[in-house]
Amino acid sequence: MTNTVYILHGRDSSPRSQKCELLSAACRHRGWKAVVPDYSGISSADDRARLFIEEHVDDERPGKVLIVGSSMGAYVALAASRKLKPDALLLLAPAVYLPGYALHDPMPHAARSVIIHGWCDDTVPPSYVVRFADRYKCELHLLDDRHDLSGSLPFIETLFNAMLDQLQPVSRLRRLTPTL
Repeated sequence: MTNTVYILHGRDSSPRSQKCELLSAACRHRGWKAVVPDYSGISSADDRARLFIEEHVDDERPGKVLIVGSSMGAYVALAASRKLKPDALLLLAPAVYLPGYALHDPMPHAARSVIIHGWCDDTVPPSYVVRFADRYKCELHLLDDRHDLSGSLPFIETLFNAMLDQLQPVSRLRRLTPTL
């Protein structure tokens, strides 16, 4: 059974960003498949969402699915969640309630939705994200950081690893076997 994480970068980022690399490495370490599409040449969030849905909604789903999105990538994750129905969403500085996006209020469609956002974000106001988290009862972590969350990478990595562990319960035999 292959569990999959889709990692969606932001508007001014790429699959080679520090966050994408960090999360991809965590996936490999835990035996999860990491899919990191490159949408760096596509400036429209809605075009990215359509392309992601076209490319991945019909993917075979033998295991758990987690979608991680950063900023515009979080908007894409939310838009895609309507069709992909992931087990969980991790939204990093999500672009919600911003003008120019087709889905003004993209409802998360996942069993668990977690948001990490910076108090000092000058791209997506924290008040937008607090309102979004309250409306959809998302787990919300507000940190002393900017929009890129570069000062919060250790926290993001720890929370991400915990989410992977929760989605893939350890077998009883593995719990009894000491780790070397």
